[in-house]
Amino acid sequence: MRTYYIFNVNRYFSYMYKNKPFKMYKMFEEIYYSKSYDTVAAPFNKIMLNEYIYYEFKLKYGYKRNGNKHNLNTSENSTLQINNYNIKLITENNYSIFFKYLNNYNNNLFVC
Repeated sequence: MRTYYIFNVNRYFSYMYKNKPFKMYKMFEEIYYSKSYDTVAAPFNKIMLNEYIYYEFKLKYGYKRNGNKHNLNTSENSTLQINNYNIKLITENNYSIFFKYLNNYNNNLFVC
């Protein structure tokens, strides 16, 4: 199983570090352990994002939602948990279908 952490990068940092993913990764690694996201990462609108994911997947076989946790058990087995400043995705695949929908929702996301 692979675990990904997805952050909503504010526009300034997105612009400044667009071509420097390793520096962005190290910055988020440090921020993750200190839990002070407010300067680099913008918070997610959890209600809106949960409803968006639910709307996109509600008719798909094998999809279940429990609060902020979305489970998909089809051709892939994935769990997406939406938190205030990050999204945790646990999946069997290198590229989960959740990535496609998250990118459509917001293109300033950084995946670790």
